[in-house]
Amino acid sequence: MHIKHLIKKICIFFLLLYLCAPELLSAQTDSVTITEVMFNPNSTNNEFVEIYNYGSTPIDLTGWRLYDYQDVDTLKDFGQGLILAPKQFAVIF
Repeated sequence: MHIKHLIKKICIFFLLLYLCAPELLSAQTDSVTITEVMFNPNSTNNEFVEIYNYGSTPIDLTGWRLYDYQDVDTLKDFGQGLILAPKQFAVIF
């Protein structure tokens, strides 16, 4: 039963991601890709999404948001900017 619940949550996450931020999943902006999702980790770790810029130009992540069934999270600049350079990974907690 636990596996079914986990699969349901993952499906809901990607459905909401597709509906609320289609630019992340569309072929028109294929330079930024979700490369890893840590969903419902054990109590010592946080959930996160990892993205990667496959393109050759920097991507401004200002205003990007992540949605799930509970929250809307806006990416925040902690003094280093929100530019994802070409061939660079970013981890969003």
